[in-house]
Amino acid sequence: TKVVQHTVFQLRHRARLSQQGLSSKLQVTRQLISLIERGRITPSITTLSHIAALSGKNLTEIFIEIDELYCLFEQKDKDKYH
Repeated sequence: TKVVQHTVFQLRHRARLSQQGLSSKLQVTRQLISLIERGRITPSITTLSHIAALSGKNLTEIFIEIDELYCLFEQKDKDKYH
């Protein structure tokens, strides 16, 4: 979830929205956005899709970003312990 939380945070910032602003546009609570960004929960595909759209991306682009970040974080973890 570290990768997803980072991605959601970045998407929100690209859209130039506060957590409250994003939650209003998605018609969810600000607490939900906070929980996602802190890695406490994983967003649904629908929520992730709406966040992506607000930042001008589609789900395919988001999943590519998530995959690239996952590989980056995985490599950093390997480097840290070797």
